[in-house]
Amino acid sequence: MINRNGKQSEKLFLALFFFSIRLLPHLPGDIVYYLI
Repeated sequence: MINRNGKQSEKLFLALFFFSIRLLPHLPGDIVYYLI
């Protein structure tokens, strides 16, 4: 994971991660695998 902006990248990643989990709460493992 490359962080150029530091906190901005982390915030975006966390937001996307939680957003994906909220969209598909039935497949959290699938989302994690998809992101990685």
